[in-house]
Amino acid sequence: MKRLSWIWIAALWLIVGTACGTRKHAERNRNIPDRNAEATQPARNKDRAAIVNYAENFLGVRYVYGGTDPKRGFDCSGLVQYVYHHFGIMVPRTTKQYAGFGKRISIKQVKPADLLLFSLYDDYKTIGHIGIVSKVSGDRIWFIHAASKKVMISELEGVHVRRLKFITRVIE
Repeated sequence: MKRLSWIWIAALWLIVGTACGTRKHAERNRNIPDRNAEATQPARNKDRAAIVNYAENFLGVRYVYGGTDPKRGFDCSGLVQYVYHHFGIMVPRTTKQYAGFGKRISIKQVKPADLLLFSLYDDYKTIGHIGIVSKVSGDRIWFIHAASKKVMISELEGVHVRRLKFITRVIE
């Protein structure tokens, strides 16, 4: 009986404790071809609007830890990688791998299709979440991301501003 209780506790921990923004990150990539390709430089001449429009196709897709495809679900970095891969742009699989990737830009330079990198909720020093800028209007910024339940659009405000670590430009 005790063993069964521990199995349920472990299963519950895996379900609740493994969302983007926690200390655990998926390091695997099952569904993206060329997953081991080195991604180091920003791509050129890609249509920003097409990238955002493609990402919007996945609004409402469920959040799945380690998820890399729309049929099973996405985690935050799985969504970003899936969208950019569709356009032939190789990007890292996990949020931590973005630390040295792309070109860092200021918030005043942000454009649709740039990437917002956020800290973990419980550790503001560690990268733990990512989203694709979908709209910029004056000082307001919206982004598409796979959060704890589904792919959604959020405005960069409140807790998101406090957690914002940096912005990366992947396409010129």
